[in-house]
Amino acid sequence: KPTTHKGKKALLKREPKIIEEPKDTLFIKGSTASKYVVDAMRDL
Repeated sequence: KPTTHKGKKALLKREPKIIEEPKDTLFIKGSTASKYVVDAMRDL
C-alpha cells in the first residue's frame, strides 16, 4: 500500500493493463552459439 503520491503513481504504472504495449526483443549472438541457432536468429 503506497504512502505517498509518488509511490501510488509507481504502483499504478506497474499494474497489468487491459491492452499491453508491444514488447521489443534483442537477440545477441554469443561466442558458443551453434550454426543452427545463428541461422534461426538471422531468419527472425
